Amino acid sequence: MIIKYTDKDILLMRQQRVQRIVDFIAQEYTADEINQAGEALWLTMQLICGPDQAASIVRQSTSVS
Repeated sequence: MIIKYTDKDILLMRQQRVQRIVDFIAQEYTADEINQAGEALWLTMQLICGPDQAASIVRQSTSVS
């Protein structure tokens, strides 16, 4: 059985995943550490999904339609 998701479903799932990550980071780090963590987060993304995929994700998320 193939499940079809609407654009709204996909957006909601993406928001939920993002919120889980934000909640985890907020529990583990102080606000000051989070504000200074840009480079570490970028490197983490590259470790998780590879440099090319990380760059692709950033490009897609910042592109204007």
